Amino acid sequence: MLLEQWDGERIEILPVEKEPGIDAISFSFINILREFGDSIEEVVMDSTWKTNALGHELYAMVGEANGQAIPISFMFMGNSDDSAETGGKERKLRHLVR
Repeated sequence: MLLEQWDGERIEILPVEKEPGIDAISFSFINILREFGDSIEEVVMDSTWKTNALGHELYAMVGEANGQAIPISFMFMGNSDDSAETGGKERKLRHLVR
């Protein structure tokens, strides 16, 4: 609900492909991309993989522009049940990158 409150103004909620057994939400910062998007030279992805007991993960895409790390987008993901297919998380992350 908090993200929906700022959608289109400060953030953009990014579409996430459906995957059985995996829930996710993804967003990017509109103003950061407008200001630094053309000068980003390199992009990396990092995660909080296996850092909590519930199995939720936060993935961050970070760009480098003018010697600074610039947050580009985030995806919060977790298993909703045991029906997740092999490679489902990877497919979601590839969609985020695209």
